[in-house]
Amino acid sequence: MTQIHLRGESGAVVYFDRDALPEGVQKRIDRGDLIPCEPDGTVPPVPEDLVPDVPPPDAPPLPKRAAPRDAWVLFALSQGMDREQANSMTKAQLIAEFTRVQDD
Repeated sequence: MTQIHLRGESGAVVYFDRDALPEGVQKRIDRGDLIPCEPDGTVPPVPEDLVPDVPPPDAPPLPKRAAPRDAWVLFALSQGMDREQANSMTKAQLIAEFTRVQDD
């Protein structure tokens, strides 16, 4: 059994079997209400290769990973993403879309 530790809004850490997450828990993870963390509650740093380059001065700031899904949707819209596409994506998908390392 592989466990996933999650920190909730109150700071409490709970754990679940990663392969049998209840649907409601997965939705709360996608919304950013539950954040994957270490057993002691610390959130691992974002790997350096996923940190975006410095944006242009007029670009809206990239939301924090812990920001609500709505903040990521608004960011996606500000970057030119279609509203229907942004609304159909999970928070995790939006984060991946805007923190992906660009192949140059």
